[in-house]
Amino acid sequence: MVRLRKYIFTDLDRERLRRWLETGEEDDSTRNLFVLVRRELPRLTSDLDLLVRASKKLRRENRFDIRMTLPKEMGRIVTKLKNLKP
Repeated sequence: MVRLRKYIFTDLDRERLRRWLETGEEDDSTRNLFVLVRRELPRLTSDLDLLVRASKKLRRENRFDIRMTLPKEMGRIVTKLKNLKP
């Protein structure tokens, strides 16, 4: 059976990152998350690009249910990730 994960970050990871983005507050767990983000960013960026390209092709071929369209913001996120400098 083929499975696609439905998330990148856990709820706790999201909470930590949002808190850091909003307040600058960080702890050891947040710093460990930074390490993982830096290490996995190339693969995540590539996977997001692949996801967007596959969804566009499915739409062109009328194989993508209209109710399941990806948010427009996802395309912007992929573009921003591609433009990040190491």
